[in-house]
Amino acid sequence: MLEKLKNIFHILFLKPRLVYTIEKDEYSPRKLQIDDNYKIITYDLEDKNNVEEIVKKLLPLIKKYNKSKRLKLSNLSKKELQNRLHNNNCGVHIAEDKKKRVFVGFYWYLVHRENSLLWHDSFPIPKRGSLVFNAYVHPDYRCEGIYTLLQTSTANYLLDREDIDTIYVVVERSNTASIKANEKFGYKKVAENYLAKLFGYNFLTILVWKNSCKAYHLLGREIF
Repeated sequence: MLEKLKNIFHILFLKPRLVYTIEKDEYSPRKLQIDDNYKIITYDLEDKNNVEEIVKKLLPLIKKYNKSKRLKLSNLSKKELQNRLHNNNCGVHIAEDKKKRVFVGFYWYLVHRENSLLWHDSFPIPKRGSLVFNAYVHPDYRCEGIYTLLQTSTANYLLDREDIDTIYVVVERSNTASIKANEKFGYKKVAENYLAKLFGYNFLTILVWKNSCKAYHLLGREIF
């Protein structure tokens, strides 16, 4: 009962998260162990063609993804999907079942290429940084190495870019499976992140780094 009350408190009022990174100078590109049944499609920052075709093939997988989320506030709509694919800072790596020609997994990322702060999910992405997020594999295709495949292809792509030095990933502290997967891949914890919530919406984000602490309100303005 106490654990349930704690989870309710975190969902409604204060969500604790962990920030992990991989640095370019500590990473060596890894060989993709691609199964003959699958291929990886890279829809990168410069490739903005065939958006509607990608949206059409992604939508069935997005519906599965939305059903897996605890809160409807975190659902991904068709409009948001289109906006992401048109966004010059955003890209996605997609796993496809070659035989059935259906998408079975995805891993999104944002690259900070602007002078001002770039935000996603109440996290300010530092300059020369990329945030990876929304990793998902269809339930029927899990335990086949697809998540690791997406993770590897995304890291290889991002850290090969001249404008990226660091990859960030933000994980809920209660998500032990994701924490273990990221640590196994080589991500290192660098900060704690606390989201203060009101009526289910984030209004304050606090980042506790090793030697500093930053707080921002919902408009993205630094408080301290």
